[in-house]
Amino acid sequence: MGVVTATLAAVAAVGTVASAVAANEAADAQRDAARARAKQEALKANMQRQQQIRAARVAAGNALVAGAGQGVGGASGVQGGVGSILSQLGSSLGFSLQMDRLSDQAAERLANASRMGGLATTFGAIASAATTAASFTSGLGGNTPDITGAPTPAAPGTSGN
Repeated sequence: MGVVTATLAAVAAVGTVASAVAANEAADAQRDAARARAKQEALKANMQRQQQIRAARVAAGNALVAGAGQGVGGASGVQGGVGSILSQLGSSLGFSLQMDRLSDQAAERLANASRMGGLATTFGAIASAATTAASFTSGLGGNTPDITGAPTPAAPGTSGN
């Protein structure tokens, strides 16, 4: 392989490695960002659940106090109202937890897609470098110019002068 072809192949290899490293770093950064967003969403959902629990406790307490103030604190209507409040809270919390699980699954799939995109970019860069090196070699017909200054041997059947 001639010096020019070797140099071009080396440049292509360095470019491929640099491209692969950059693609992997980009994929890592995207995964980190997805994890941070998932944590942020989890904290927000947790805060909302706590607010729902507090609101339900306040509503249940108000219902009990109102019933007691009217002399019917233990009546089935008051107990039914409190039960309804707590049932709605349970339903809301169940929905919230289910949404959290779905968000986690989506974030995991996005991170995996990002990783696969990085791999695709890496393999694409390798293929491109190999194609470029092959085209340089074939474009020169396999006979790369010798720029080292060494004498070129004569072709068979020629005088070599």
